[in-house]
Amino acid sequence: MAALFLIGQSVARYTSATVADLQVLQAVGMTPSQAVASATAPPLLAAAAGATLGVAAAIVASRWMPIGAASYQEPHPGISADWLILGPGWVLAPVLVAAGSAATAALTLTARRRHAVPRRSGVAAAAAAAGFGVPVVVGARFALEPGRGRAAVPVRPALLGAVAGVLGVLAAFTFSAGVSDAAVNPARFGQTWQLDTFLGAGGQDFGPASKVLQMVAADPDVTGVDDALVGGAQSGQGLGGELHL
Repeated sequence: MAALFLIGQSVARYTSATVADLQVLQAVGMTPSQAVASATAPPLLAAAAGATLGVAAAIVASRWMPIGAASYQEPHPGISADWLILGPGWVLAPVLVAAGSAATAALTLTARRRHAVPRRSGVAAAAAAAGFGVPVVVGARFALEPGRGRAAVPVRPALLGAVAGVLGVLAAFTFSAGVSDAAVNPARFGQTWQLDTFLGAGGQDFGPASKVLQMVAADPDVTGVDDALVGGAQSGQGLGGELHL
């Protein structure tokens, strides 16, 4: 979603600026459909090249995937191309960029024909009416009003892109803090003991388990003892004891 707003904003601005330049050619016979196609072609070619590089990089990076503990259980390590995932992405990225560029170009042409009065910001107008300083009023107009002519810019996509970017960074920091907290606090994911050991296996104790439990419970540094019987249900075999401290 962040990429949709941030990259889409750049594509929209580029397309709008291109349409403004193509108006000169419209005076000598370029049709609106030709103008839209001409403004859409560069973003489409860039998206196709970027998608191709992205797919190639993903295939190369699969050589080292998965990472961490999951890599020990990977049955087929090495380069792998999952075309069920890569294929649609390879196609959809250029298609979405082309559709967005064409829509932006068409809307820009329509807006320029209407010669509409530029939209004014209510926030900037309120700041001016309240008597705020010139820097505040001018800054609010630059940030919230699209402007006019060749200097016009899409303000709302820029604001949405900034909000999406900030939320994405905040989400990343929140997730990182949660992982770090869980790593140093095992109780967060259910491990409420600090030491465990086996007192037996196969239904048989290794030694006098009751005496071991009494000695451990008498230690002033031990706050709790759990004598748990842990094991899978198997025919003809008992359960092994496990001590949690």
